[in-house]
Amino acid sequence: PATCESDPSNEWCPPGHGDLYAALEGSGRLDALLKDGYKYMFVSNSDNLGASLDLSILTHFAKSEA
Repeated sequence: PATCESDPSNEWCPPGHGDLYAALEGSGRLDALLKDGYKYMFVSNSDNLGASLDLSILTHFAKSEA
């Protein structure tokens, strides 16, 4: 997010993945997901609707405890 100390109304966060993390944190949803045992999240945005989860990458993260 961009900050503007002289005029906070000019602050912004670009749409897309950039505001997802702040929204998860600010809404309390991140805490709820972590409490429910979620460790990984796959995010696909409108600009990459063809994205798919690569199980070999997920397996690497899980085995390496990344």
